[in-house]
Amino acid sequence: MFGPLAHEGSPLNAGPCGPSSKGRAEHLKKEGQFTNMLKITIELHPHGRIVENPKVWNATIHNTGTGTETRGNYEAVFSNGRSVWGRAHFNGFARKSNSVWALLKGLLNNIDGQ
Repeated sequence: MFGPLAHEGSPLNAGPCGPSSKGRAEHLKKEGQFTNMLKITIELHPHGRIVENPKVWNATIHNTGTGTETRGNYEAVFSNGRSVWGRAHFNGFARKSNSVWALLKGLLNNIDGQ
């Protein structure tokens, strides 16, 4: 259901996630890896004070490469910095008429807890 993600620090997919990148996505899918498309990090700084080692949560989102030019299929992995606590998928996201925040909201609404 969910493909493994590339290691942190790998290059991002260049260009739009439409037909021009579909060949790259298919190659990565065959190889069993995807490049990270988006990484969202949330840090907790108690009482607004910057702390050296804040509590951190991450969401890593990638395009599966199985959508169309206007509708994308995305997968996400949610972690607390140490372990994965959820995964999500969002098929048919209208990428040209919605924002990245709409994608994140859709993925958060589809989390399969672990």
